[in-house]
Amino acid sequence: MHLLRTDIVSILDLRFKGVRRTSQLSQISSKSARNSLIVTRLTESFDWLFYGEQLRDFEVFEVSAKSPNITGAILRINRRLGIGTYMLWQKYGPNSDALALKNQAWEESNEFLSYLDPYLEGIEGERFYPFVAVMADTEAIDEFAKTNAVEIGRILTGDLEGERTATLRTYIENDLSQRSYEKLLIRWTEAFVLFSRLDSEKKYEECMFRAVQVFEHCILARVSLLAITEQMEKFLHHLLFLTPAKWFKSRSLLASFANIEDVFVMYPRVQSVEADRLIGAAHAQFGLAKVMDAAKAKQTELREQLDWAKALSLGLLAFIAYLVDKMKDWVLIGGWLATSFHRLFH
Repeated sequence: MHLLRTDIVSILDLRFKGVRRTSQLSQISSKSARNSLIVTRLTESFDWLFYGEQLRDFEVFEVSAKSPNITGAILRINRRLGIGTYMLWQKYGPNSDALALKNQAWEESNEFLSYLDPYLEGIEGERFYPFVAVMADTEAIDEFAKTNAVEIGRILTGDLEGERTATLRTYIENDLSQRSYEKLLIRWTEAFVLFSRLDSEKKYEECMFRAVQVFEHCILARVSLLAITEQMEKFLHHLLFLTPAKWFKSRSLLASFANIEDVFVMYPRVQSVEADRLIGAAHAQFGLAKVMDAAKAKQTELREQLDWAKALSLGLLAFIAYLVDKMKDWVLIGGWLATSFHRLFH
């Protein structure tokens, strides 16, 4: 394939326990970030896709990647859920080997994660999501894609699965874009976008980061749903009797789930009909329905367990009240009952 340009955008989904240097991250966000190329491109593409409140629970920071091969790096975090994404942008010139560069990014992913050690505590990266963008030296993108379908399939998959040529050739048929100069392929593990020859580097980068943020939106939805599902599961292990603290915690978990469902699934704040269709198609291709079904099942389990815990607690309180009413020598045993009640509910 004759390519005019290749870009690798590496996205890591994150889990963390806390932020080490809040003041420095805030300083980077409010001063340096707006002057960088990556933040400019992300802001432009985000405004094309979404209204400003779409990711209102996430903070965005520019973080030094400590590597001359990286054009820019962005950290997006949700402190309440302890999750986020880390995005690193690498760009290359004409006739670069896109598949080799993608595999190289895979090998460097652990090093990428280490760049965040000064900022986040207890950080873990569950998955590495490579996004490959190429601009071909052609205006006939349909013909180019058909002719190079096998190579495009190899770049998308990383050629790690030993798939047959006939299988590799079919991936291009899953194009999500309806634009005449763009082919966008998304799987839940990676993504690829092909552009025909565009008028300027600026237009190419704007279109590329629009596609990148469609992919990142899927990743953020997945990691948010997984995080809230795990939090509900952990809470259920300790839910037998309902105390005021557990009641408020359960309401917080249910509210968090409802907010995630609203933001990412039910009513994403998209800017246009095209953006709405693109986000919906990407979510379907990414397989978010399975993750959403699992989260909903855990929400239902939590609601049912809450009802049971409430009934059990009320029954126990009624029994204790009955005993107190029947006991004549309350002064002698009152202390024992109070201690037992405190241990049971705390």
